[in-house]
Amino acid sequence: METLLIILLIIAGLFFSNLARVAFKHNWIGYVLSFSLVFIASGLLTYTPDWVGYEAWIEKDIGRDVFFNFFVHNVLPADRGYQFVHIFFVATYTVLMIMLISKFTDQILLVVVLYLAVVYLFYSTQIRFFMGYYAMSLAFYYWFVENKRRMALFFMVFAVLNHASLLFLLPFIYFFTVDVEVLIRRVALFLSLIVIIYFISSFFLTDETQDIVFLTYLASAEHESSLLGGLFSFLPWFISFFLIHLYAKRKISEYPSLLQDKKFQYLYRFMIISITFIGISLERQVVGQRFIIPSAIFQIMLLLYIARYNERRQNFTLAGIGTAYFLAYMFYYYILSMEITSSNVTEMVSEMLQSNIVIRLLLNP
Repeated sequence: METLLIILLIIAGLFFSNLARVAFKHNWIGYVLSFSLVFIASGLLTYTPDWVGYEAWIEKDIGRDVFFNFFVHNVLPADRGYQFVHIFFVATYTVLMIMLISKFTDQILLVVVLYLAVVYLFYSTQIRFFMGYYAMSLAFYYWFVENKRRMALFFMVFAVLNHASLLFLLPFIYFFTVDVEVLIRRVALFLSLIVIIYFISSFFLTDETQDIVFLTYLASAEHESSLLGGLFSFLPWFISFFLIHLYAKRKISEYPSLLQDKKFQYLYRFMIISITFIGISLERQVVGQRFIIPSAIFQIMLLLYIARYNERRQNFTLAGIGTAYFLAYMFYYYILSMEITSSNVTEMVSEMLQSNIVIRLLLNP
């Protein structure tokens, strides 16, 4: 039943997305519907895999990120628990996500529906990281696209205060300073450096450096996973990156002006940034869950951004291929994964949906 509801929500979201885009010039209803959909689906939960852990953090006062601690100590009412925190974080970073999407397309609801279907488990669970991730994405946007440095620095600091691991993105400022063709040729070298850093940190991480929170993502046994499991988890992301890269490269050859389009460059380079984590993610899946899976939003937006250069016939073809890949991924991730790797992703998502206040009303009126 929960799977049927997901399918119906996706179909309804795609329908209303196109209806709103046609009916409303400024698509304000797209903002409202997008926020409402995400808030209902992810904000009104009473269970996530991390729920008990967050309750323990609040009860024992062991939260380790600055903004989370500040919110719990100074904003959270004394008679409220984690559910209040969850609602606030999901609502806030959903606004940040919609802000980011609106910079590139008016098809906001379409992006939100596709994206949420792909990253729902992580979007609803990793509240500190997603808050910081969208803030850091906006920081890069304001810095390199709109040249608003103060705004960029604000979002950059806010991102790190939410999740220290986002410091890993700061070195990628380099990616925005070189020609894109040169960048593509250097990505392989950069991947090699990341792997070397991973092995060095694995050998030299000590008790003292354990206190450096973001290093634990590289060298904590808690986050270690099998190479086969990593390949299964991130193979679809590498394939989609490769296909979109080839498509973008073809469009650049047809429209060289894209090389001067700052918005195209931002989306293209951020997609490249995410794939540089593929090597280490094969061994430490938590890294990929942080830096590769959330980046699906850039793949979706890049395709839509390129689509404006297509003829109608080309967009029909693109939509058909994209839909086929999306459905194949949904089958691969939610169904095939259970058979091959004994993954409990589908079970966790089902439990989350069953805990949703609105879905419970729909199932038990």
